[in-house]
Amino acid sequence: MHTRSLLILAVLVLIPQLSIAGESAEWCDQQWDRLSAGQGGGSGQDYNKLLAEWQKLEAKCKGTGLYEARLATVHVLLGQYAKARDVLDPILRNDKLPGHYRAMMEMVRLNADSREAHARTEPDRKQLEIIEKRAARLIEQHPDYSPFYLFLGNLRLELGDYRGAIGPLEKMSQFEDGNRWDVYRNLTIAYANAGDYKAALRSADRTYALNRTVSSHEEFMYACAIAYAATGSIDAAKDTLTLILNKKPQLKNDSRFQQTVQKAKQLSGDKLK
Repeated sequence: MHTRSLLILAVLVLIPQLSIAGESAEWCDQQWDRLSAGQGGGSGQDYNKLLAEWQKLEAKCKGTGLYEARLATVHVLLGQYAKARDVLDPILRNDKLPGHYRAMMEMVRLNADSREAHARTEPDRKQLEIIEKRAARLIEQHPDYSPFYLFLGNLRLELGDYRGAIGPLEKMSQFEDGNRWDVYRNLTIAYANAGDYKAALRSADRTYALNRTVSSHEEFMYACAIAYAATGSIDAAKDTLTLILNKKPQLKNDSRFQQTVQKAKQLSGDKLK
């Protein structure tokens, strides 16, 4: 499954089990778990099958909020962004929607627009910046809804706004559902690129404690290398760069790897050879 698909499904896990229709939401959520359990491959065929099976439950689950959120999400995963909006937008126009229900729908809407912006050969940066502003406004409207913080922090990281990514990611880490290795991984990257190297290493320690396979993530390892170099841990910086190449020798001549090596050397006062 593609990383961005995994992110969307991960955000769904954070969505509270809300209901407009009453007790049926819990039953519908159980049906979703049953249907989606075997769809981990991430192929279009998997998602088309999931869509067909989920739509069979419309009569029983429509109006629960969970039904619409998951229906729209499957459309997003299939690249059917207009269909996702067709599901969400009529609901979002209802001024009487409870706040958490609206937040849930808005989160799926953000994912639809983000995926569409990434569907081009080169991501549509202008559109992503518009989405970033909308996500920030939604946090102001729904300050207790954790998925918005995760989304905004990750999007700012992608846009290169490292210092701007720190706030929402730190806030996300304070939620009950925020003790996640990917949150601390992205905080490591954000802190290192923002020049707060000690904070980057603290986040790196948290990341590694939660997921030891993170050493295969290049951007995380690049962030660790420059943070070690900047804080005088020259041997650790060398070991990190060596580990990157041991795992992926093809990166030796990669421009991103070379930039990291040069920055690490500069930050170490040329002690890194």
